[in-house]
Amino acid sequence: MRIGIVGYGSVGKALHRLIYERTWEFKNKYGLVLQVVFVCDRSGCFYKDNGINPPETLNVKEAGKPLSSIFKVEPVLETIKKGLVDVAVECTPANFIDAEPAFTHIMEALKSGSNVITTNKGPMALYMPTILEEAESRGLVVLYSGTVGGGTPFIYFADNALKGNRILSFRGILNGTSNFVLSKVINEGSSIEDAISEAKRLGIAEADPTLDLNGTDSAAKLVILLNHVFEDKYTLKDIEINGIEKGIPKVDFNHTVKLIATSTPRPRVSLEVISKDDPLNIDGTYNAVEFTVEELGSVYLIGKGAGGRETAGAVMRDLVELKNRLQIQYFRKSYSRML
Repeated sequence: MRIGIVGYGSVGKALHRLIYERTWEFKNKYGLVLQVVFVCDRSGCFYKDNGINPPETLNVKEAGKPLSSIFKVEPVLETIKKGLVDVAVECTPANFIDAEPAFTHIMEALKSGSNVITTNKGPMALYMPTILEEAESRGLVVLYSGTVGGGTPFIYFADNALKGNRILSFRGILNGTSNFVLSKVINEGSSIEDAISEAKRLGIAEADPTLDLNGTDSAAKLVILLNHVFEDKYTLKDIEINGIEKGIPKVDFNHTVKLIATSTPRPRVSLEVISKDDPLNIDGTYNAVEFTVEELGSVYLIGKGAGGRETAGAVMRDLVELKNRLQIQYFRKSYSRML
């Protein structure tokens, strides 16, 4: 399977390393031969037909240099449009205003005949129905498990662990940075400013954590889960959002405050006072989702919500899923020709 990585930051670099480390495991366990043939940063794409070994490009990036400083590169869209790969992995930073340039990357990859895996929440939060319809019309696959929960498989949990059951609703903590800040403020009496500073020092928060703290990041993930679980057509503008910036309510010893994304009765992200006995009372950078299931009641999944290697792990999971889906497509086509 020929792979192109668009976006060579923490996730893209971690993915390249994982593919290299797991080459023989994926071949022996899944019958999947993975080969990265292009990587792209803001300076352009470096393409190598027989595959790129990670040290070739990682050493350049770890020295703080663009790919173009060492390699001959082409414009990103020009490379994508050539249709050189079986799957384009889009892992550039999220943009919740117009989802660019990732939205164009994804659409052009589909038009060129490449399947897509994305960890970028922007396009899926703003244009998910459009993207999935484009893929379906071309007989291609778009996978996006890394957009929600990082390495924790919330999407696959809903698909596989709860297969055959009816999910009625869900609620959860979908952003690790805001959960870390709230944990510090409520449990340790820190100020919001000090908690944010510590999160930045530990590498938990971005240089500008506004989208984490104001609820936008959680709302984007809520949109993706809503559309995936309920096959709906929500976009980010449909979500009511109230984040930490409006103040944290005071609570007694038996309660705490969490930034909760919920699907019902209307989709929203807001600060909620919950009991300390609530299973969603998790601290630090963890994410958690409670699925309310008709046959089972409440079912919970908890795990790490972010990190380059964790999110890259989600892409590896998607690569296996892509291989399985492509096999099914092949057998269906072969069978139809026999009739």
